[in-house]
Amino acid sequence: KEIKSSMRDLGIDALIYFGGNDSADVLQSLGDDILMIHGAKTVDNDLPCSHHTPGFGSAALFNAKAIRSLAPDIFSYHKKIRESSGEIAYGEAPLIIYQVMGRDTGWLALATAFAKVDGAGVINLELHPDIIWPAEVLFDDERYLDSLRSTLFMHGKAFVVVSEGVSKLVDGKKVALAELCGNTSKDAHNHIEYGRAEGSAANYIERLSKSLELNNIKKIKSTRILPQHLQRCYEISPVDSAEAFEVGRETVRAVLDGNSKLSIVLQKEGSGSSLKTARIP
Repeated sequence: KEIKSSMRDLGIDALIYFGGNDSADVLQSLGDDILMIHGAKTVDNDLPCSHHTPGFGSAALFNAKAIRSLAPDIFSYHKKIRESSGEIAYGEAPLIIYQVMGRDTGWLALATAFAKVDGAGVINLELHPDIIWPAEVLFDDERYLDSLRSTLFMHGKAFVVVSEGVSKLVDGKKVALAELCGNTSKDAHNHIEYGRAEGSAANYIERLSKSLELNNIKKIKSTRILPQHLQRCYEISPVDSAEAFEVGRETVRAVLDGNSKLSIVLQKEGSGSSLKTARIP
């Protein structure tokens, strides 16, 4: 009501709002008094009727670069020893748990696999991350521990990526891992604030990981990384920038055409066609 009143007082007859689902909901709540156009922009990459959203590419690029840099830094603590039996054993086995944005969708988590592409553009399975858990897949303690046990036993180190919104079934009900760590903080849209340190998916997974016991590892040394806003603000890819500009240009055109209650997205008509902006409800 305050926004609508202020816009009337200022003589504003159109509003363009860039963002994701929540931003579109804000526009919906303003009623029919003004022209309203929504411009697609979200690192979650979860908007309907769109090929992808500006913001996602830059965030995916940041995470891939960060993981490529973090692995050699933290894994430098990797200590290998040999026992009398000849079995390879490890003193400190470093574990990195890297939490990416993505409340309901795992696009950013899955995109961290680009860190496994070497300089020649070839997928190198020896590169990290080792385990990726997207938001769409229900978390399973035993399944995770089995994967971690195998990775640590073979390599004495592990790099885990998890979406912030990963949930598990508790008494038949989906509950976010962040909530299981005591995070009850919510934003203005009633969403859990997954980035808060006192309760996160990364926090839950770290506690669970430390319960793992292996004969050839003396200690698991874990590091939680929650880059949060760095993912969406640190570096802009040239492609992302150009696509965002075109979405912005089309929002202005839509307003000048007298359109309202539309979202401007990027679409492709066919597998080989170039991207174009589109107006959708």
